[in-house]
Amino acid sequence: MEYKNGVAVRVQYVALKRTTGLTDLTLKTYNPSGTLVDTTLLTEVSDGLYNVNFTPNVVGQWRIEIASVANGDAIQKAYDVVATLISDVQASVTALDAKVDVLDDKADAIDGKVTVVDGKVDAVDAKIDIIDANVDSVKSTVEASAVEVTAIKSKTDNLPANTATELSDIKNTLSAIDGQINIGGYIL
Repeated sequence: MEYKNGVAVRVQYVALKRTTGLTDLTLKTYNPSGTLVDTTLLTEVSDGLYNVNFTPNVVGQWRIEIASVANGDAIQKAYDVVATLISDVQASVTALDAKVDVLDDKADAIDGKVTVVDGKVDAVDAKIDIIDANVDSVKSTVEASAVEVTAIKSKTDNLPANTATELSDIKNTLSAIDGQINIGGYIL
């Protein structure tokens, strides 16, 4: 088992023969370099069960010795002390996964909005196509009218200058052409 640097480690010890009332049961704590850093008496919490805490202050393998001369207790144990516990990393990964899920949801929402925008762009493109068709229709009408105007002009050039009736017919034809030309009626 691993323990986190800077966090108290609780040591529980059951005395030989569950002996109670031990007053010389001590914990010696050694840091990873093997240096004795503390000697502490254990406190009895129940019939023959003793507790003590130590707080490692450096990463590495810590060693403890518990001993009682009066009772003959003598035991050692090693504690692996790390900067970060796997459970802390797992919690961080879980938190990151949750954040990634939120980002995925936001990306999906953006994709949905892009789809809506694409639909609106397609609708605008369709309206532009209609406008282009209307412009082409107007252009064809104007070109056809120009041909008619040219034909009329050639007729008027050949008319005698004092033929009022023929001039009236030309005027009526031009009015009819004006009625066929319909520029406008669309939005750009």
